[in-house]
Amino acid sequence: MTLSISGVGYAGAGAYFDLLCEFNGVEHTPNLFELGILYEPDGVIDLVNKLKYNNSKITSYVPVRRFLKVSKFYTDFSWYKPFTGSFLYKYAEAFVGNLNPIHTSGYQYYELANSTKIERAKAFINNILLSKFNCLLKTKWQFSLEREMPICMDIENIDIYAKEFMCSILNEFRTTKNPHLLIKHICPPDMPEICLPYLPDDFRHISVNRDPRDLFILGRLNNTNDFPCRTVQEFVKYYKAIRDRQQPNPQVMFANFEDLCYRYEETVSMVKQFIANKNGWNKGRYFDPSKSVNNTRLVEKYPQYQSDVYYIEKSIPQYLYNYNNK
Repeated sequence: MTLSISGVGYAGAGAYFDLLCEFNGVEHTPNLFELGILYEPDGVIDLVNKLKYNNSKITSYVPVRRFLKVSKFYTDFSWYKPFTGSFLYKYAEAFVGNLNPIHTSGYQYYELANSTKIERAKAFINNILLSKFNCLLKTKWQFSLEREMPICMDIENIDIYAKEFMCSILNEFRTTKNPHLLIKHICPPDMPEICLPYLPDDFRHISVNRDPRDLFILGRLNNTNDFPCRTVQEFVKYYKAIRDRQQPNPQVMFANFEDLCYRYEETVSMVKQFIANKNGWNKGRYFDPSKSVNNTRLVEKYPQYQSDVYYIEKSIPQYLYNYNNK
C-alpha cells in the first residue's frame, strides 16, 4: 500500500508523517521530500487534461514539451536528484513514447509569445534579410524560433499510461518488503480525489487541516508564501475555498492537527484502521503530543492578532476546531 500526506503549509502534515513513521512496516522518504509531479503545474494531470480536452490541430506539443521539462527538473535539480534523478525522466520519456508522438519541428504562436524581442529580431533578420545571402554564400549561420514539436494525437489510452508512469515511479522508492510506502504530497490537500485514477488501487491519502486561527497566525509569524495571509480577509477567502473543496472519499482521510494533540489515542487508532496497519507501533519515537499541543491556541501567546482571530471566528465558524470536544 502506498500512503501520502499533505496539507497547506503549517497545517501539521509533518506531525502525521512522524506518527506514521512510528508504525512498523512503513518505509518512507525523508519528511522534507515532496513528490508533486502528479498534480503540480505541467505535471501528469495537466498533460492528460490538455491532451484530452484541448488537443486541437498541433497544440499537443506544448504540454508534452512542458511535461518533459518539469520531469527533467525532478531529475536534475540538486534537491530531487538523490531521490528521482536516476529514473524519473526515463519513465517520462516512456510515457510520452506510448502516445506515439509525431516528431517534427517548427514554431507557432506559443514560440512567438514566449520569445524575447531580441530572439524575434534575430529570427526576422535570418528569415527575411539574410535568406538570399545564405543561399548565395552557402553559409549555415542562422537563428530560428523553430523547436522540437512532439505532436501526440493518439491519446485513447492516455489514462492507462499515466497510471503506469506513476506506479513505475512509486515502485522505484521501494527498497524493502515493508507493506507500506509513505511519501508526502503525492496529492493536494484540497482535492486529492483528482489524483486517485492515476495511483495504485490500494493507495491511501491523509489531508491534514488546522484551525484557521492558528494557521493564520503561523503564516503571519513566518511571513509565509505557502498561502495568502497579507490580510485576514484574503486568508479567510482562501481557507474557506480549500475546506469547501474537500469531499468524502473512501481512499482519503481528512484529519485535524489538533486531534493528534488532544485526542491522541483515538486518532492513532483511526489512522491505523484507515491504512490497515496491524504491525507494531513505536509510540513516541518521533511525535510527542505534549510538545505539539504548545502550537495550538496561539492567540493566547500572540494577542496582537486578537482582532484578526475575531474576524476569522465570525467569518468561518464551521471550520474552527472545537476544543470543548477534546
